Amino acid sequence: PTGYAINPARDLGPRIAHAVLPIPNKGTSDWGYSWIPVAGPLIGAALSGLIFNAAY
Repeated sequence: PTGYAINPARDLGPRIAHAVLPIPNKGTSDWGYSWIPVAGPLIGAALSGLIFNAAY
């Protein structure tokens, strides 16, 4: 939760560690936003593959 990261390797791992580690007085891990860095690249890759195959 230091800002957004579109790369799941830079966002998902620290978010899981923040949720699991017993840090005193920590805030939320903001799981409502966590699907964006994971689903965004997957959906974008699938769409770009479909568009590429439709164009050629």
